[in-house]
Amino acid sequence: RAAYRKLSLRFHPDKNNAHVVGEEAAVWADTAFREIVAAHELLSTPDKRAAFDDFGDEGEAGRDSFQTEWEFEQFGSQSGTQGFYAGHKHITSLTEKLWERRVGQTDTVWIIEFYAPWCSHCQMIVEDYKQAASLAATRAEEAGGRGLSTSVEFGAINCVVDTKICNEWFGIRAYPTILAVNDRHGTRQEYHGEKTAD
Repeated sequence: RAAYRKLSLRFHPDKNNAHVVGEEAAVWADTAFREIVAAHELLSTPDKRAAFDDFGDEGEAGRDSFQTEWEFEQFGSQSGTQGFYAGHKHITSLTEKLWERRVGQTDTVWIIEFYAPWCSHCQMIVEDYKQAASLAATRAEEAGGRGLSTSVEFGAINCVVDTKICNEWFGIRAYPTILAVNDRHGTRQEYHGEKTAD
């Protein structure tokens, strides 16, 4: 954070006025400032940082990208690889690469939705699942950790893309399936109630 603060102050547009440093230097400083802010946002958000570590600059979109429009027409539009929760602030789009680092190494209890993009029931609960994750995050912030021995995070797995996790690791038979998972303690509990935000 200190490095971000130092660099952002150094290249801030207000300190690099074109009249003072020249037009070319001001444009360069503005570009550098925007890149510094983008890098800080990426590194300060665990999901974005993990996606960057695994997929590079393109994030999760990089793993489903195509080189030509023809490739997309042939495979992308029918493949069902779009993620419902990519980029959501409180829901981690889990993959095999992220699993060990995010789920397997912590005491955090994960609420994980296993879904398929073509599943109409999965599509119907997207907004409720997003609201539930946001509500849980708000309640955790309000509690400030009082009385909570472990934290809770929300995740989602696209079973069309990450078939190994869904089929081999968990044996998912129906979509959507919501599980409470803690790998460190061997907890796997399926949720059978109504799939609403509450």
